[in-house]
Amino acid sequence: MKTHARIVIISVILVLALATLACNAAKPSQTPTIQATPEVVTAVPTEKPTEVITEKPTEKTSGGLTIIQSSAYKDGFDYYHVIGIIRNDSDKPLNGLELTVELRDSNGKSLLLEGEKVVESLPGSTMFYTIQPGESTPFDFYTSIETGVPTDYVVTVTNSYVGEILTRPEFSIENAILSEGEDGKYYITGELVNKSSKSVYISTIAGTLLDDDDNLVATSDSYNHSYMLAANGDQNAMDRTPFSLDIDAPTDGSFSQWDIFIESYEQEGFELAPIYIEFTNNYFDEWDDFHIVGTLTNQGDVTYYTSLVAGLYDSDEMVLDAGTSSVSAYLAPGETVPFDISYFSVLGFDDTYRDSLSTFTVQIDPYWTYEVDYQLVDLSVANESVTFDQYGMWTIKGDVTNSTSQNLSSATIMVGLFDTDGNLMATNYAYIYPEKEVFAPGETLSFEAYVWIDPDVDPATYQHDFLVQGVVSE
Repeated sequence: MKTHARIVIISVILVLALATLACNAAKPSQTPTIQATPEVVTAVPTEKPTEVITEKPTEKTSGGLTIIQSSAYKDGFDYYHVIGIIRNDSDKPLNGLELTVELRDSNGKSLLLEGEKVVESLPGSTMFYTIQPGESTPFDFYTSIETGVPTDYVVTVTNSYVGEILTRPEFSIENAILSEGEDGKYYITGELVNKSSKSVYISTIAGTLLDDDDNLVATSDSYNHSYMLAANGDQNAMDRTPFSLDIDAPTDGSFSQWDIFIESYEQEGFELAPIYIEFTNNYFDEWDDFHIVGTLTNQGDVTYYTSLVAGLYDSDEMVLDAGTSSVSAYLAPGETVPFDISYFSVLGFDDTYRDSLSTFTVQIDPYWTYEVDYQLVDLSVANESVTFDQYGMWTIKGDVTNSTSQNLSSATIMVGLFDTDGNLMATNYAYIYPEKEVFAPGETLSFEAYVWIDPDVDPATYQHDFLVQGVVSE
């Protein structure tokens, strides 16, 4: 059994919360939810590939677009990639670039399939939706090949639309790390900081892996970041977001150069929802997945949907990993719901990174936080069955009956595990949906949920409880 340092709660703030680690610490203490405007909390990780199928020279395409780099390769998971960078050499912004990709063997036979049918080409797209004049965007088309060996490819820009001239906000990349995993997997982690005096929407964060001659090796984009940031200098530190990118590269090289491409624009009307974060526990489970556990409290007068972004840092404030999590339930006025953030791709492969974990942050993504007008009802669980095994996995089964007089479209069962002092130590959820059109009054549906806990804790010391939220059918 691996031993890990434990993290202790030190603070809770409005939309960005941070905790710091202490070795061999006792269990985390409860921190009351802050009701007033919070204070800011300051936080105290080469050679060219030989599997390239072929490289294409810079080529002009229609509409003032230039493919300035392109290549193709097979990654460590047997997917074939056709990658490149396209530059807009026109004087107009271009939207919605559509690509057509061909992939052929040495006899000129297409190796692309649509279902089970061989096709001459397949559509692709760029990572930016809008390319401003003089701007470049990566692209990555990948597919599995059932038979044959690709030896040549063709990329054609087949369509685009004139868009709107936008001035890109200025950003800085801070506390960044390039990590190499297994089977050609690379990770770029860091913080993106808005340097603009206005709030911004981030459409795309794309990363490129380069060889020592700055040639493109591989590329990917990120979903693990906040999509909206406050203006620079925001008192709640909402002008920055951690991010992580994972890139599947060729397996026959080692690469140390990288770059970041950002598609964004200024966004008016940045508002922070009155949702407060409280940490209650954090731990590594039996499979070395890191869990951040806590609650969200809606102190407003409308119902919200929200999503969370977490960043993991070492003692030098370098970003080890980042992850996102959609909150499983809607937050009605005055309601408190649990959350668990536990999907972190980088920590999963590297013991050194796990042992380096010193602090973490959790922030609400304002772009994915918005008012909803669903009517919500409270339900309860009956006929519950709880078991747990030697690996720390709880299995919770039960029934939920629609005890209201209204048709429901779905229900969310949130399971909480609590210590003897009533502290929330672990949580997970399950959804139930009707087999027919609606979850009718008096109807009973069954659920099954799984919760992984800290393997160093005796599961018999935990108690469980439920929060069940039904959504009235429209």
